[in-house]
Amino acid sequence: MMTALLSCALSGLIFFILHVTGAGSFPRPLTAAEEQECLARLQKGDEAARSMLVDILPIMGVEKVSSQRPKVKSWNDVETYEIENYIGKKKSEVHSDVFSFQFVGEGDVVIDQLPRSQEKLPQGSTIMIMLGES
Repeated sequence: MMTALLSCALSGLIFFILHVTGAGSFPRPLTAAEEQECLARLQKGDEAARSMLVDILPIMGVEKVSSQRPKVKSWNDVETYEIENYIGKKKSEVHSDVFSFQFVGEGDVVIDQLPRSQEKLPQGSTIMIMLGES
């Protein structure tokens, strides 16, 4: 409760300071140092800093975006591949160009697998295949 009260008081104080020091009815843009401080506080979860940025960015001409550009892969990104569902297949039908397999149990039919299908793993990962009788 004390944290909420302190946060409310701090956000009110920030609003008052921005309102009094701003020209006209709009708050003044943050200086580079204030912006860096505000971003650092935002990363620590400070809601007052978040509110300040949400209120000031449109005034500074920063438009809100509703979608993001797709991520461009860099040299250190690990490419992952989706795991196929092998349950119910015969042991001879279990193969992959990107994964290796460890077979456990007796039998010729896959009764379980770990990790599960549709999970993603990097190339070269091992999938554990449990075998049993059909």
